[in-house]
Amino acid sequence: MAKDRVSVAAGVLAAALHFVFCLFIHYTPAEGSWQWFPVFLIDFPASIFHLVAVPASVPPLLSFGLVGSIWWALLIGWISHLLRMRKQTEAGA
Repeated sequence: MAKDRVSVAAGVLAAALHFVFCLFIHYTPAEGSWQWFPVFLIDFPASIFHLVAVPASVPPLLSFGLVGSIWWALLIGWISHLLRMRKQTEAGA
């Protein structure tokens, strides 16, 4: 049970750090449409969903912040689950 809490905490931390990065990008002055490109890169391949499914009328802070934060929470949770399963397999073998 405690290991599940660690996985959830790691996912929440990753999502929070991603949203803080999005806030930093949002409030940093930039020219043109390249402002959100770093966020697009770190969120890849989830950023493809952003391009396809999110309307252009949605502010980038909301769309990149939401989609990317969910992506990082799920990714870190999945990786920690895989590592835990591998450790259990090695301990049982």
